[in-house]
Amino acid sequence: MKVLYFSTEWCGPCRAFKPIMQTVTQELGFPVNYVNADYESELVEKYNITSVPTLVVVDPMGNAVYRNSGVVPREQLARTLASFK
Repeated sequence: MKVLYFSTEWCGPCRAFKPIMQTVTQELGFPVNYVNADYESELVEKYNITSVPTLVVVDPMGNAVYRNSGVVPREQLARTLASFK
C-alpha cells in the first residue's frame, strides 16, 4: 500500500495538512507520493480528484482502496492508515 497526497502550492489547507501527513506516514512506514494537482493531470484524472487536499490509499496494482478529501485530525489519520497495514 502507498499513499498519494494530492495538493497544490496555493492551497492553505494543503500546506497545513502536509506536515501532519508526513509525520503520520513516517511513523507508520507508509510510502507517500506527493502529487501537485496543478501539474500532474494524468493522476488527477485517473483518481478523479476534484478538490485538494485529497489523500488516496492505493494497493500495489494502483487501485484506490480509500480516499478522503479535506484535512483530517492527526489521530483519525493514524487510525485510518493503520487499518491498511
